[in-house]
This record gives sequence, C-alpha cells and structure tokens, in this order.
Amino acid sequence: YAQLGHGPCHAAPCQLLPKKIEALAGQHVVAVLTGEGQSLALTAGAVLTWGKGKRGCLGHGEDLSNQLLPKKIEALAGRRVVAVSAGDLHSLALTADGAVWSWGDGGRGKLGHGD
Repeated sequence: YAQLGHGPCHAAPCQLLPKKIEALAGQHVVAVLTGEGQSLALTAGAVLTWGKGKRGCLGHGEDLSNQLLPKKIEALAGRRVVAVSAGDLHSLALTADGAVWSWGDGGRGKLGHGD
C-alpha cells in the first residue's frame, strides 16, 4: 500500500534497511506515526499522509486511491495542527485552538461524530 513513502512498489515491497523518505526532504517534520495502512507526518505547517487510501483514511476527500508519496491534507491547510494520531483506517488531528479533527472509517463510532 506504499506506507513506506518511497514511491512505486516494484518486485519487492519490503524495505529491509532504513531509507530516508526523499519526498519529505527540506521539510521540518516534528512527528511521524502509522495506522493500519496509512502513514502520517506532521510538519510545522502541514499534515502529510501516504499509504492505503481505503475509506478516506488519508484525508484527501473523494480521492480514495493509495498514495505512493506523502501528500498534504488540503482540508487542514491554514490550521495549526499540533498533534496527530492514527488507528485502524482512521486518523485524528489536534489543532492549537483545542479542536479535534477526524477522518476515515467511522465504523463503531471511531470518528466521534455521533453517526
């Protein structure tokens, strides 16, 4: 599902040794985390996700495709995100004003939206 963030998977999708994610070069990443099939990076100005796009867990709206490289979540642009968390096909972000944002698979009430 491209959770490693190195681009297209070729014959062997496993990366046996640590490898720098070049798509994040030049960005000041302050936190990284993983969920069931997605990976997230928090920078000083953005949240980027990559990996499995199933059920909207990457936060890219109608684009449910797998992302091979880190991609900025545009819906959070302009918000000062201070923390992120990820679980089973869903993710959350905490902004500096104390608001909690959630996206992805809302089964069993995981998103906290009451539906």
